[in-house]
Amino acid sequence: MAGENTLLLNNTHRWRSFEFQQHNQHESIIAPLLDLAFINRLGHIAAPSLNSISLISSTPMSFGTPFPSNITRLRHISVGNCAVPWNPGLFSGLETLELNKLGGIGPSLDQFVNFLHASPGLVTLSLDHWDVQGTLSNRSEIINLQFLERFKIRDIARNVAGHLLTILRIPSCTKLLLRNHHPSDNEFFGQSMEHLFPVLRAIMTSCDNIDITLHGVRLVVVSSKGREKKLEIDWATASAMQDWPIATCKGLRNLLGSTIVIPPVSLRICTDIRTLVAAFILESNGPIEKLTLVHDQYASDRLSRILDLLSKPNDVDGVARWLLPNLKILDIVQDAWTEQGQGQEQLVSMIRNRYADHGPSETYEPPAKLRSLRITSKDLVRYSYWLTMEGILGPGVKS
Repeated sequence: MAGENTLLLNNTHRWRSFEFQQHNQHESIIAPLLDLAFINRLGHIAAPSLNSISLISSTPMSFGTPFPSNITRLRHISVGNCAVPWNPGLFSGLETLELNKLGGIGPSLDQFVNFLHASPGLVTLSLDHWDVQGTLSNRSEIINLQFLERFKIRDIARNVAGHLLTILRIPSCTKLLLRNHHPSDNEFFGQSMEHLFPVLRAIMTSCDNIDITLHGVRLVVVSSKGREKKLEIDWATASAMQDWPIATCKGLRNLLGSTIVIPPVSLRICTDIRTLVAAFILESNGPIEKLTLVHDQYASDRLSRILDLLSKPNDVDGVARWLLPNLKILDIVQDAWTEQGQGQEQLVSMIRNRYADHGPSETYEPPAKLRSLRITSKDLVRYSYWLTMEGILGPGVKS
């Protein structure tokens, strides 16, 4: 082993990249002949042509001085689960910086901001599963990363994510990935995310690909050659959304509406209180004329709440309006019927009773433009019930 290490050290002037990956303390995948003692010697050698360093470990590791001296061409650094000396001088010409699973062994927040100042030429910045230590010492400066094209933040401390998005200026960003799944942050994003809207709005004017997930609420904005943008929202696990204040929902709606023009004439969503939020946001981007509610037969109370919201003027923010004023077609699709269609009959009965004219105090008026309401099975249309233009519900043709 000593001979091989000596051979490597005698040829460091030819090194272009150095990659070390260890899945456990006994197994080095990329450099099986290298040990910690060898790596710690790197700080005492010269590798003038080295442009890429990658140190990845499955368990926390500490290196002494893993970066060779006299580096002038270093462009890419990737560090995962490794403690290394953080010298801002290494970052002056950096193009790619990837930090992953550093926990408490990474740079402090103050140090990291210094690195960003020293790296004006960054093109790719990735921060993944990093619990940044410390706080900023009364610093509020703006950092201009005018060449940054790809920016990824995933599961890092919530205050750091918000702070970085606030102080960074990234006019050339074409891809933004923001992920946060920490359950403890529900309240933070529900109550405080609106302060990020101006920042996101500025980014969205130039960014071609935005992918943001906050507690299951996913916003994807994709630009096709800079011409067409579309919006996709996945609400499947967005349990925290029902607790968001209306100010946050309005801010998100305004954010999307200011930069994205799409015609979502059809919206399909599972019955849940989140439909209120989804529809409230999406309606600003184009008239929703058709709504399909996928209904679980055991969740009739949730369906009832959704129909409440769709059928009455929404004054949750003090302004009376139909939730979906342009809605023309409402389809309720039930996952499965009970034997002899009992679940379907109960659902039809509920709909009939809801819209029957029992007097002004008890009537749920449908949205003004609603012309048809159809109840179907998920896999087979068994019955259709139609809401006429006058708002009278009657049975349609049995299929």
